Amino acid sequence: MGVAFLVIGLANGGRLLGTFLGAATAAAATMIVLGIGEGFWRRDKVDTAQGPGGWGIGFGQTKKAVGKLNERVDTQMEEVNKRLYDLEYAVFKEEERGRDETG
Repeated sequence: MGVAFLVIGLANGGRLLGTFLGAATAAAATMIVLGIGEGFWRRDKVDTAQGPGGWGIGFGQTKKAVGKLNERVDTQMEEVNKRLYDLEYAVFKEEERGRDETG
């Protein structure tokens, strides 16, 4: 977005510094709006919102809870994968032993 503003401004004969500052402002505004929009899109709960003195918005607690849940599921899946690997190893090891004896 900022690059588009910069190119269009320079193509229309704008001054370099003014065009650059306008493009940087447009890029910053786009990142802020899209960052907040992404939080709402994922249905995160707003934890903090500040006014004109220290503007900002925070989605912290929901992300922390989802992160903890993700870690827990990952840990459980690693354990299940290990158990499944051990089971497959035991079964196929017995099959190979049976083939060798009849073989």
